[in-house]
Amino acid sequence: MGYRSEVAFIVPDTAPKFEEIDDCFDSIIEKDGYRLYHATWLKWYEDFPIVQAVNEYLATLDENETEKRYLFIRIGEDAADVDEEGNFWDNPFDMGWVRKIEFSE
Repeated sequence: MGYRSEVAFIVPDTAPKFEEIDDCFDSIIEKDGYRLYHATWLKWYEDFPIVQAVNEYLATLDENETEKRYLFIRIGEDAADVDEEGNFWDNPFDMGWVRKIEFSE
C-alpha cells in the first residue's frame, strides 16, 4: 500500500507541458492563463520517478523569472505532513489547504 499524499500545483499555461507524466494526475485543468495539476492519492517518495520529475520541473520554474507565479501543495497522510512551494495564493483556482475538525451529533 505505502504512504500516500494529495498533490497539486499551479503553473502559468506558458510553462512547458508536463505530458510525460500527465497520466499520474487525476485532473489537469486550464483556466485564466494557468494550468492546475492535481492527484489525490500519489505515493510520494523522493526516489520515485514522478516525484523527481515534479521537483525538477518546479526547479526550472524557480530559475526562470517569467515563470515565478506557481504554487505547489502536498498533504501527506500524517496531520503535520504538508509541503508548500511558491507563493501564488491569489490564483484563479482559489487553491489552498485547510485543516478542520468535523463531527456529527
